[in-house]
Amino acid sequence: MAEYTRAIEANPSTGCGPGLARSPYVYRARAYEKNREYDNALADYTKVIKIDPESAIAYIERGDLYKAFGRYDEAISDYNKAIALDPSDNLKSMAYNNRGDAYFKKGAPDKALADFNRAIRLNPKEELYRANKKITVDAINNARNAKKQEAENIRNTVDYYVSGGSEKYKSGDYGNAIVDWYKAISIDGNLEPKLIPSIAKAYERRGTQRAEAGDYGEALKDYDEALKLLPGNKSIIKARIQAKKTCRIRQKSRRRWK
Repeated sequence: MAEYTRAIEANPSTGCGPGLARSPYVYRARAYEKNREYDNALADYTKVIKIDPESAIAYIERGDLYKAFGRYDEAISDYNKAIALDPSDNLKSMAYNNRGDAYFKKGAPDKALADFNRAIRLNPKEELYRANKKITVDAINNARNAKKQEAENIRNTVDYYVSGGSEKYKSGDYGNAIVDWYKAISIDGNLEPKLIPSIAKAYERRGTQRAEAGDYGEALKDYDEALKLLPGNKSIIKARIQAKKTCRIRQKSRRRWK
């Protein structure tokens, strides 16, 4: 590192010309990286860019440093600048590959795949680019398969509650039928138009059960819930009126015998 520093001190404005990698700033920046003096490395890469703003390798290597610390947007910005300079195919393919890696780590695998393909077209013999493409393709496929499996699991769960509610309704277990159908709706809101009439009917049937058992207060609550779902339904209104009427008759009868 000392020799690079001496070279820089001898000529602080040393540029890189066509062979940027020969710049003592670049060599010293790499040495700083090896010593984990990352702030100093970043400063030297930035100095190179200030001296020679058309140096693609400086943008690439500074981008790599940003990427290593999760500063993906800054890394991508540097790779963009390197690519825009239209350097050699070797440098451009490197910039595409490294930008693809930044996109992948940022959670944008589709953009990453596009960049790895660009890198491969420019440098088809580079195994690293092909390996990165394979990793990305596998990740995309795994994500798609996981999404399909999740959708299938949701559908199976919804079907379970819908069919379970139907079976319970048929057996007269209206309360649990209501619970199951509401669970189905909570998972898939698109089922609401289909299931709401069934839920209202279940409330009505349970209300009738409770009225027949003499539990008129709970019966009226069920009819009210049914009417919230199906306002103006004549069958439910009629059942509610009948339950309320019977409740009053029973109450009067009890008072006479007291």
